[in-house]
Formats: sequence, structure tokens, C-alpha cells
Amino acid sequence: MLTPKTRLLIPLLVIAGYLIHSWVILFSKGWSPFIGHYLSLSLFLPLVYAFFKHLKQAIIGTGIYALLATIGILTLTPDSEQFSAAVNLDGSPYTFLSFQTRGFLVFLTYGVLNFDGLVNMYLDYKESKGKK
Repeated sequence: MLTPKTRLLIPLLVIAGYLIHSWVILFSKGWSPFIGHYLSLSLFLPLVYAFFKHLKQAIIGTGIYALLATIGILTLTPDSEQFSAAVNLDGSPYTFLSFQTRGFLVFLTYGVLNFDGLVNMYLDYKESKGKK
């Protein structure tokens, strides 16, 4: 059985691997980083701090981080790849789905590993709110 810290550590290590790979490629090829690269690096550092000091906040923060990476606000890859799907209605395309696949995979991994912990945190919150 995995402990809650181990369940959170797996997505954090995957994110760290993506960030290291991304920045190595950016520096070695001389590419200019996007704002999403800077945001992903600067928001990852508080997650690492929270992992060691406040586990519940780190669990929630990692989920938010993975969601932001999925919708493209944070960039985990060097080239900001996105998956998009569109419908062509009346001659003009309507994009209804646009996300980064690597961010989505991190979010999916996070969700699978931490689903029961998130449910327990929600139930504890509802119980404490009901006692007041």
C-alpha cells in the first residue's frame, strides 16, 4: 500500500523530470522560453516546499498545477505542444477541445493515485463544517 506522500511524490517526480528535460533542451538549443516555462518553474518550487511542510496543501496544489498544465497555462515541454479538436460549422472552425497531452497525462496520473485521499479530505472538510 502506498502512503499519501508516495502517491504525491510520483506525479511530482514526473513533473520535475519534464521541467528538467524542458529547460535542458531550451538551454542547449538556444530557444527562448515562453511565459509558461517560467510560470511552471516558479510554481513548482512552492509545491516542493509544501510537500515537506504541508502535505494536504501540496496534494491540492499539485492537482491545480496539473490542471493548469493541462489547459496550457503552464508549459511542461520545450515546444508547447497542444492537442486540439475542432468542428467545422458553416465554413468556420470552432475549437472545442484544446489541451497539452503531457499535462493531461500528469493530471490523470495524479487523479488515479490521489483520488481516495482527495475524497477523504473533502469528507473531513464537510464533517468539520457541519460541526460548527
